[in-house]
Amino acid sequence: MTERGTGRDERTERDRFWLRHLERQAAGEETAKAYAAREKLSIHALYQARKRLVALGAWPAATARRRLRTQAPSAPRFTRLTLPAPALTAAVACRLRLASGVVVEWSAPPPVELLAGLVARIAPPR
Repeated sequence: MTERGTGRDERTERDRFWLRHLERQAAGEETAKAYAAREKLSIHALYQARKRLVALGAWPAATARRRLRTQAPSAPRFTRLTLPAPALTAAVACRLRLASGVVVEWSAPPPVELLAGLVARIAPPR
């Protein structure tokens, strides 16, 4: 162990303790909170240790850690569609209101196959 402020390695035995836990947590699929609970560690102490180790350069910053993990593909995202003014004033022939509050409208009845496919994809399984 070296003295503080000498510019050399300032990692203490406690830093090495937390570094081992951070490495184990990062290697698994658990969140930091779940890992701390399982190991009977204080989540706040784990976060403080991680902050100190990042400052010492012994642990990668958050953006670097995110790149290290393999991420599952994200869910498809939807984009708001704005129709030209004349289409908005047309009478609504079919309206589909989803549980999330999203409303899909057609000015003419859509094909039954389209509706059946759409409902099959968004309806919760029973």
